[in-house]
Amino acid sequence: MKIIHLNLDPDSWGCVIDQVPQDILDELMDGFDRTNMPRQIVIQNDGYDILNRASQKFLDYLDLVTNHLTLAINNTTASYRLDSLWVNYLYKNEFQFLHAHVGQYSFVIWYDIPFDIEDEKNASKQPQQSMDGTFYFAWPKEHGPPGGPMKNLIAHKPLHVDKTWNGRICVFPASMYHGVNPFRTSDDPRITIAGNLFSC
Repeated sequence: MKIIHLNLDPDSWGCVIDQVPQDILDELMDGFDRTNMPRQIVIQNDGYDILNRASQKFLDYLDLVTNHLTLAINNTTASYRLDSLWVNYLYKNEFQFLHAHVGQYSFVIWYDIPFDIEDEKNASKQPQQSMDGTFYFAWPKEHGPPGGPMKNLIAHKPLHVDKTWNGRICVFPASMYHGVNPFRTSDDPRITIAGNLFSC
């Protein structure tokens, strides 16, 4: 597991990145028809049984990864409850606005990213400055934790996510603003799994 510090104030704010075991990914996505999916599928605890089939193994893994970050931030561990889990499909030229989540922590799993970041840079009009395809964090100009007024946000810490990141998870404080820039070089969907965790 790798902790990434994002130069926030307090400077202990950051995220943790890890490779999700393949059997957990397979259980989470079992039964999804990738050829005929709406843009977003929300899987609540009492809804779609895909979460129930993977729940104990998945929750144990989430606890392990999340507490790796909790230990780095607070020098302690805690118990967390998975509140929601959903799957996002984004297609060429689509993006997610800068936003934050509810709960203590949020996470994204890059399940199937269809592009190469170098191809995205080469396709850009400004290859050296291209942010195409990136997942990014942003934070307020003022001192203090993320969650300030949107107008006071400054960019940003990009993660240059591409097909080499398939299967990785990123856990971060839910109040951290983040977004996804569009990609241009593939007609296949960008598939991610995301969710929110609350303290027990």
